[in-house]
Amino acid sequence: MEPDDEIYANGGADVSTNRDRPIIGSEQLDIEAIIIRAMKMEALRMAYEEIKKGENTQLFRDVVQRIDGRLGSDYGMDSAWCEMVDRRADHRKEKLENELKCL
Repeated sequence: MEPDDEIYANGGADVSTNRDRPIIGSEQLDIEAIIIRAMKMEALRMAYEEIKKGENTQLFRDVVQRIDGRLGSDYGMDSAWCEMVDRRADHRKEKLENELKCL
């Protein structure tokens, strides 16, 4: 079987006409592509919301870049949040370093 062969329906009296009738039509593949894109955007939306509950600003920037404005202004770069989280992490790091020096 050649790699470019399509998947065709089996059975029926006239085998030659069945060979010309694909099981999967282009409309079905188009619908699947649309569904896949929608699921991908939903996954990015969920990732955005979950990441903002945590403190991983690099992952947040990556997800915002992947969203690329396709979910609207509510899912854009939140620079203030990133700066606040990074400042908090730097403060925590300095505090831990000072505690280590005191030991």
